[in-house]
Amino acid sequence: MKTYERLLDEEHPEEYNLASFYYRADDFDQSLSIIKRVVNIEKRTLKQEHPHRLQSENLLALCYWAAGDRDAAISILEDVVEVQKRVGRGDTTGAEEDLARFITKELELERELEKVEFKDQK
Repeated sequence: MKTYERLLDEEHPEEYNLASFYYRADDFDQSLSIIKRVVNIEKRTLKQEHPHRLQSENLLALCYWAAGDRDAAISILEDVVEVQKRVGRGDTTGAEEDLARFITKELELERELEKVEFKDQK
């Protein structure tokens, strides 16, 4: 793995694939570190509606979610979905599905918390 990483220049688009690999391997810290660089590069070099940028931002949201930063994940996915709708591209990144799943999970967590708080009040 280290050899492959050394071959990648910071601006090389294959870094997305490396971040995706680490994400699928459950190494969320490594994936988050790489995909943050990718998104920063793409923000400088690609338009907001570019499919590669949207895909990278979607992976960034997934990494934030896995790392426990749910607010950041939901915010990024909301932006990706808004851009996709604005340009009429449809959900090409899976962001809309991820967003729905994350919001559903957040609501479930809130309900569980409410149950615990209600039991504590009795």
